[in-house]
Amino acid sequence: PETEVSDDLYTCTADDLMERLRLLPSDLASVLIVGHNPVLQHLAVTLVRDAEGDSLERLARDLPPGGFAGVSFGDHGWRSVVRHGGHLGFFVTPASLV
Repeated sequence: PETEVSDDLYTCTADDLMERLRLLPSDLASVLIVGHNPVLQHLAVTLVRDAEGDSLERLARDLPPGGFAGVSFGDHGWRSVVRHGGHLGFFVTPASLV
């Protein structure tokens, strides 16, 4: 897979990341963002409209190191990324794998 390292994202906000997602090429089916909290947790919670079970509540409490949240936006492309517009399909933490 193609990899892009963007040092300028290191100090960005959740809103900055959301804007970067909106600018992605429409032919990209998925994107993995690796970074630090509290920005990634804030971004994930901000993007999610609904979720399975209690996964959104767990994500809002804590996105631990090694945690992985999958948010989908349907088939409308990256320009459709908006606050509370996504579905939290999964939320996995290292503790949940034991």
